[in-house]
Amino acid sequence: MVNEAERLELKTKAPLLLANVLFDADVVAQIKSSRALLIRFCDGDSKAQRHLLGGIEQLVAERKGQLMGKMAHIIKALYDSDLCEEETLLSWGEKVGLLMQCVCNLIIVLISAEQEVREQGPRQGDDQSRSASYHLAEGG
Repeated sequence: MVNEAERLELKTKAPLLLANVLFDADVVAQIKSSRALLIRFCDGDSKAQRHLLGGIEQLVAERKGQLMGKMAHIIKALYDSDLCEEETLLSWGEKVGLLMQCVCNLIIVLISAEQEVREQGPRQGDDQSRSASYHLAEGG
């Protein structure tokens, strides 16, 4: 599939199409199960990552009631799965609408907290990491 996308000069745009085909209301789990395919398109390619984010935006716009509250979890799944790099997420967050900007601000806080945990070491970081995971699991 990747070779065909390259042949057609669509490799960078393919993640947008894949997001439309692969994802529905269970997008967080589907990101994890589709990682092997998506990483082949998105690894090290910020344009492809932005197209993937665009596909996610379209999905959320279509299913606002189901997915708007899960947006932070979706973005975190993309980040944790190494499908979107921090720089890409931050630059994308600067260009999206006001509602999505709120979600992006949460992502910035989470990334900053993760960096602080790494700098502090495992003992202090364990408590903060659990707290952040619990906070996310509760939808906050």
